[in-house]
Amino acid sequence: GYWCANGTRRLCSAGFYGNKYGDIQPECTAICPEGYYCPAGTVIPIECGKVNLYCPLRSSEPKVVTTGYYTYRKDHGVPKLKTIRVNYTNDDIIKSGQNSDQKIRGYIPGQFVVVQNPDSSQNIRSHEQMCTKGYYCVDGIRHLCPAGFYGDKDRETNPKCTNVSKEGYFAPPGSISNQ
Repeated sequence: GYWCANGTRRLCSAGFYGNKYGDIQPECTAICPEGYYCPAGTVIPIECGKVNLYCPLRSSEPKVVTTGYYTYRKDHGVPKLKTIRVNYTNDDIIKSGQNSDQKIRGYIPGQFVVVQNPDSSQNIRSHEQMCTKGYYCVDGIRHLCPAGFYGDKDRETNPKCTNVSKEGYFAPPGSISNQ
């Protein structure tokens, strides 16, 4: 975390780290890598933090994601979206109305939600990107506009996007038009 010159010891510069003895330049061992930050005197780069923070190359502190943007790790690419089913079980009790509840097995309908695929680098985010039409972004995470709604503007933050689709029209998740 230090470098020395003319008999004086100084902290490694912010945005760099020093993990070896004998450094003689303010940049010490190396530049702080993407997804990490390095305050002055850093020995080991620090993970950027939460999904709503990102750290570009040579960061001295994490940056908060801009409203209407999402974060990602450049070397992992932009996170993919995936569908998950919630509010269901494979083993449910059905009320028969005759005081004899029946236990059933098999497919029980649930609700499908489309979310940004979580990755193993949740704490190592290096870039932010603007949320585009058909999506909304909250706290650094990108989501598709839900079915029945549409999103016709960039940087959307409302979970219901722009508005409800026009009556008589079908709007699948990610719709960008009201019809």
